[in-house]
Amino acid sequence: MENLIKPNFIALDETTFKGGLYESYYFRGNSGIYSFWLKHNFLRFKKSNEVRIDNILIVFNNESGKSEFYEQSKTFAISEFLELAKSVNGEWNNLTVKFNNDNFFSLSNSKLSGKMDNGITWDFDLKLSGETYFHFDKKWFYFGFFPKKKILTKDIKVTFKGKIESPLVKTTGEFLGMNGHNWGKEHAYLYAYADCNQFLENGKVCDGAYFDGFSVKILLGPVVSPYLSCCSLKYKNEWFHFNNVLDSYKHQVKTLSLKKWEATFVSSGYELEIMIDGETTNWVSLIYDHPTKKQSTVNNSKNAKATLSLFRKDGSSKELITKLETVSFELETLIP
Repeated sequence: MENLIKPNFIALDETTFKGGLYESYYFRGNSGIYSFWLKHNFLRFKKSNEVRIDNILIVFNNESGKSEFYEQSKTFAISEFLELAKSVNGEWNNLTVKFNNDNFFSLSNSKLSGKMDNGITWDFDLKLSGETYFHFDKKWFYFGFFPKKKILTKDIKVTFKGKIESPLVKTTGEFLGMNGHNWGKEHAYLYAYADCNQFLENGKVCDGAYFDGFSVKILLGPVVSPYLSCCSLKYKNEWFHFNNVLDSYKHQVKTLSLKKWEATFVSSGYELEIMIDGETTNWVSLIYDHPTKKQSTVNNSKNAKATLSLFRKDGSSKELITKLETVSFELETLIP
């Protein structure tokens, strides 16, 4: 898919988003035993003259089922924040932010590092795939008023080599994950979001396979929309897209609960059935602030089980192209 926008640009600016804005630039990594979720957030409340920068690290021990949450924050005046954004050419991957006690985070295309209180550190060399996934199929949806939340995956396959240390995790080695980016004036009313780049096909590693997508309900004034869904699957170097925004209401959501998402996506020539189940994995819950100061509880797992079945359709008949399985799905849900 052609590049619709610059995927690492900082979306928060004074003129465009006076109504407030939330923006997140995050990384997910899995190593089997351990997983991490590293978030870098900007939050500007509506009519506020300040921007809050949050740095959040969540680590999972997938054998013990335990997880830990760590956070550090800093508040900037709008003018200070705009100077900071200008100094890095408006790009996330040039950004370093310093906190108290010599704590910091630093982002680049080749390095990911940071430090928090209590001896929490991470230091990774990055190997990027260079491939971005755009959830919306047209540029207008990234710059228009709808949808109010924009989302893309800046890099669909990131290899992290280095170390991470916390009270739960002390390990040096290799993690496989991704780099995501989203921003907007509000979080959705209800949603499930999922991505994965570690699949088995007939019991063997399926190199290059990747899934990314969501189902969502949004508020249209006092009315809640039907499910709107978009996704894409990459398989054997071919993209199968089910992300035409104007057709997003046509896909069938069978289950969307706190820890499970089942749906069937359809296009003119293909059908994709997904079943993602996180019932037996460890989860964390975070409180997300909206620019309106409303709050939502978001739940996340990095090791949900899943089965994806891709079919070729011909009239009323369909032929199975592949069945992919995994125990490494990221599943995030917001259930009001």
